[in-house]
Amino acid sequence: MNPQGLDLGWLDVCLRCADLAASLDFYKKLGFEKVEGDVAEGWVVVVNQSGRIGLFCDNFMGEEPFSLNFRGGNIPEIAKSLVNRAIEPDAEPKFVGESGGSIRLRDPDGNLVFIDGHDGEIRKVPPSDLNL
Repeated sequence: MNPQGLDLGWLDVCLRCADLAASLDFYKKLGFEKVEGDVAEGWVVVVNQSGRIGLFCDNFMGEEPFSLNFRGGNIPEIAKSLVNRAIEPDAEPKFVGESGGSIRLRDPDGNLVFIDGHDGEIRKVPPSDLNL
C-alpha cells in the first residue's frame, strides 16, 4: 500500500486498436503473452513481466486513444477517498456489490483514468504474481 493509503489495484494501460489482431501480433512479437479476452469479442489483455496492456476495439474505447485502467481496488473506498482528496469524477461512480463498480476520472491534461473491479477481484499482490 502506498503511504497515502489509497490502493487503486494494479494498472493496465489500455489502447484503442484499429486492427486488434495486428496489434496482438505486434505485442506478442515484443514478448507479451495474451492472458485475458478474445479478439472475436474485441478485446485482449497482454502481459510482459509486470507490464499489462489492454487492447480494445473502438466500441470499448470510444474516442479515447488510450486510458489508464486501475483494477482490483475497493471501488466504494476509493470513491470515498477521492471525495476527501477533492478529486471529482468525470461521471457519477457506479457501485456493484460490496467492493465492485467503476469510477471515471480525468487528469489535468484530460487523459482518462478508469478505476474498476468487481467483488472478489481485490488483489494484494503485484501484477507479475497474478495467476490469470
